[in-house]
Amino acid sequence: MIQERYEDFLGPLPKFASDPRQESFMRSAQPAGGHKRLLVDQRLGKVEIANVGRGWPASAPDLGFLKVGMERLAELGKLDPKSKKQVHQFLNWAVQRVIRLTISADSNVTHVHFWTKDDLGTYDYGFSVAPECARGLESESSAAEGSSSRDV
Repeated sequence: MIQERYEDFLGPLPKFASDPRQESFMRSAQPAGGHKRLLVDQRLGKVEIANVGRGWPASAPDLGFLKVGMERLAELGKLDPKSKKQVHQFLNWAVQRVIRLTISADSNVTHVHFWTKDDLGTYDYGFSVAPECARGLESESSAAEGSSSRDV
């Protein structure tokens, strides 16, 4: 799925002011006269564009949004939570400077663990994705809403 299309299903990401915690990286990664921010992974021999201007800052991602967003996209068939490539694309869309990702799965639950970086440090986060559980909660809340609206 093309990253720009996530907001078609999840809505736009919140807008944040320029993150001063990214200034050193932005100065060193910006080529003269250019505007691209590059990340070089020497182990894998690849270069990627770093997200430094869209989504949550590296030091403060909204884990609830990420978890629910991945579950919703998985239910719609737009993201496979067991695909490291797809999860990495989603995280790069939503969070600035994701530098590492691991995924482990058991039965219907996928455990996502990722690291981000800014000028002041490295941060690690984790959450579990279970699309089947989210579907059950939605139907329970819909039923509860329906019964309470009849009582009013």
